[in-house]
Amino acid sequence: MAADPLGIGLSYWGHGREFVAISSRASLAAAFLAAERGTEPVRDAIGAGWLAYGVHAGALRTGFVGVSVVPDGGCIEIDPVGGARFVPALRSAWRLDTDCSDSADEMLDEARREMATTIRMARSRPGRTPFAELTGGKDSRLVLSLLLDEGLADEVEFQTFGGPDLPDVAVATEIAKRFGLHHTVESAQVSRPATTLRRERAVARRRQLNAAVRDRSGGGMSSEEIGSRITAWSGSGMINVEEPLLGRPPSGDEFLFSGICGEALRTSYPSTARFASKAQAARFPESMKFGTAGILRRDVLAHYRRDMQHVLFEGALDRDSPQDVIDTFFIRQRLRRWFGATQELDSRSRTFPLYSITAIRLAFAIGSDNRRAEWLHFQMMRRACEPLVHIPFADDRRHEGSDGALAPIRPYREPAPPTRRRFERLGPRRLRRACRFGTANRSSASKPVVRTVGRDRRAVASGVDLEIMRRYLLDEPSPLASELLDRRGVQDALDQYSRVGEPQKLQLYGALTAALWLGGHELALPRDLGTSPVVVDRSAVDAS
Repeated sequence: MAADPLGIGLSYWGHGREFVAISSRASLAAAFLAAERGTEPVRDAIGAGWLAYGVHAGALRTGFVGVSVVPDGGCIEIDPVGGARFVPALRSAWRLDTDCSDSADEMLDEARREMATTIRMARSRPGRTPFAELTGGKDSRLVLSLLLDEGLADEVEFQTFGGPDLPDVAVATEIAKRFGLHHTVESAQVSRPATTLRRERAVARRRQLNAAVRDRSGGGMSSEEIGSRITAWSGSGMINVEEPLLGRPPSGDEFLFSGICGEALRTSYPSTARFASKAQAARFPESMKFGTAGILRRDVLAHYRRDMQHVLFEGALDRDSPQDVIDTFFIRQRLRRWFGATQELDSRSRTFPLYSITAIRLAFAIGSDNRRAEWLHFQMMRRACEPLVHIPFADDRRHEGSDGALAPIRPYREPAPPTRRRFERLGPRRLRRACRFGTANRSSASKPVVRTVGRDRRAVASGVDLEIMRRYLLDEPSPLASELLDRRGVQDALDQYSRVGEPQKLQLYGALTAALWLGGHELALPRDLGTSPVVVDRSAVDAS
């Protein structure tokens, strides 16, 4: 059994006295180990406490003592005689061998074939309606270019979420008009029948869930508390309750083409381009404000900082640049531990066209400057559907007219192929001028502010949310949570909630997750309502 290198599906394992438990769910592995001991599964305070430090689960720990995430690329060899043993990967599956003789063009062609194969396989099952999210960004547009190249865009229902004044909505609407796509915007008053029906079903399910939970718990719980406690249960303490996930099985009559994994083809943290040495890269957690809410005990905070340094450099090679170290961390840690755990609860049948090991190998081979300039997105989109390259993106204000409308398309210029090592690194200034995809050195003030539902909730946490935090973090703290949290620091952070930054708000929600999980306050989803997640629509839940 091998672990998925990108963590779209995580594997968990743990040693018992007489057997090894292996599962795709941490809770099942923990249950088997506990059954052998004749006890209940033991909860891991340090594993759950990562959420109060770095927002998402960290290292290889889980919410259970003795149960770990199988490292990326590693495998568990099962021998009928000798039992099971872990075999680590000699290198990351997505790092390129130095003796590879393929050119950039050959690897681009292979990556395109891999992505197209994923799309064709998803469409091979008849009777299902395909959906795709269309934003003003590059990942969703690359997926669209592949669908157009395969001649399947007419079969897909494209969705954009947000108000009409958002740049994402404006750009997506423009693209839909140019290519004649079936496109809906969630805030639009008139929508396609299939989308309307799906929304009505979702609202009905959420009402049913809230009613069932209240009936079986004796009532008295708000929608916010229900969502937080079910999320703590569903994710075994490894998913931040800041954006609750409720269990529902995926629909069998639809699936979603997702742009997830596109982040692995570029630099997810362009601000770290200023790092000139690995010693500076070691300060990356500080630049991301990990552990800055002031809610962890000093000894616990020091422990997480040491672990973070190990995690940060564990997958790095000697020849890696500081940006390579950061981008490797994103794939090995944040993408796997955040998205992998969430996928265990996914309410939609998703497929991931941009999951291509060849493409990620090429992204690291061309160097960090080219990743930061998003050269790979540009080249693949140009090959699949070149006109999409010329349409401005939501985060590129240089392409807007004085009235805020999209400016006319500029003449197209193709960048030269990189050839450093085997691929020479283009200068970032030249590359940005050539393909107009660059994001480095762009003033953050020039980017429009686009808020998601989760971010809005963090920014204006309701009194109910803060009341829940005070209850479980201060009034009724569990002994395990008290081993992690500094009571005075928590009190100060909650008192100043409206004035702290977004990272600190996320860490407070992470502390709430740990407190719910470690105190046994999680709420199991009623079995007759399923066990996979639905992202909570705050307005729909409150309206119920």
